[in-house]
Amino acid sequence: MADCYWITFLVVLFCLVGAFDASAGDADPLYSLCLSYVEGLNHEDAITGRFPYHSGRITVGVLERACFGQCKETGCAGETCFAHCNTPLNGSSSDDNWYLKEPLYLWLKQANCLSDCQYHCMLQRETERATHGFGPVKYHGKWPFKRVFGLQEPVSVAFSALNLAMHLHGWLSFFTLIYYKLRSNADETTCYNYTSLWHIYAFLSINSWLWSAIFHGRDMDFTEKLDYSSAVLLLGFSLIVSVLRSFSVKNEATRVLVAAPLLAFTITHILYLNYYQMDYGWNMKVCVVIAVSQLLIWSIWAGISHHPSRWKLWTVVVGGGLAMLLEIYDFPPYQGLVDAHALWHATTIPLTYIWWSFIKDDAKYGTSNLSKKDE
Repeated sequence: MADCYWITFLVVLFCLVGAFDASAGDADPLYSLCLSYVEGLNHEDAITGRFPYHSGRITVGVLERACFGQCKETGCAGETCFAHCNTPLNGSSSDDNWYLKEPLYLWLKQANCLSDCQYHCMLQRETERATHGFGPVKYHGKWPFKRVFGLQEPVSVAFSALNLAMHLHGWLSFFTLIYYKLRSNADETTCYNYTSLWHIYAFLSINSWLWSAIFHGRDMDFTEKLDYSSAVLLLGFSLIVSVLRSFSVKNEATRVLVAAPLLAFTITHILYLNYYQMDYGWNMKVCVVIAVSQLLIWSIWAGISHHPSRWKLWTVVVGGGLAMLLEIYDFPPYQGLVDAHALWHATTIPLTYIWWSFIKDDAKYGTSNLSKKDE
């Protein structure tokens, strides 16, 4: 009966994916107008703010109301000035060396006029909305945050780093268990059939949380794509592991047949995001479907396998399902610092510790069963 309850809970959670929408801030007329207009200018016009007059809806008066209009000539948006706006992004002349045309330190810190104007355009647009009684909305899939020491989402950065540390600690302890404690001598190989899968999982987890910390620290085009791609790849491989472990797939050929279509779908989705359209709403739906699918698989397996550490698996499944509600029922950042996504990062820290504890227990359990069969 308990199994049916949790399965029903996860199925209902699965059905909630329709609640996701694209960022409302991206559709804001004033924000979209000034952003699309400035992106259409050349680098020199965007940096100096020399916006030409256009007939129709686009006027200098409209642009001056947006933050991009405040970046003209002085390179300042309100009280915030950008010294690098005086440096053309494409170099001052054709005789300059290549490294002077796109300074590396400007590229790494995203310290160019367009990106900083986009950030302050978002903040100033939110200020205008607040004065008219409207709440905050998302821009490019993210809430408007306050930068702290140059970090756009300092709380999410900290929690992402802690998740990375937990995965690293879990993998190192798993490595020590497999290659030192579960061997009778140095020449024997491990009897656990899923060692390589968990090694790959650890690598993808560490990589995903690394790019999560970098992306939340500084939102750039390439950091965004690497963060989203790494997260999707981790989710896709986690689904593969859940299927292989739950159904005790040990034959290599069968593993390839099972993993191939799932891996193909994951890679196709990553290519779609990177080379066709960064659709935040669609990506969230895909991620929730994958996450709920593996939670459902693990929950059923825990209920019928009688694994000695199934309570740890239940804790992760139920905790992960509840934590996913933070992603579904999102809310704006409190004081511009902590939002539902940051809290979701926080909840995964203890769950990661319990998860790796289950993986180690599963290795002991699998090895002991093989030893009993040999006897």
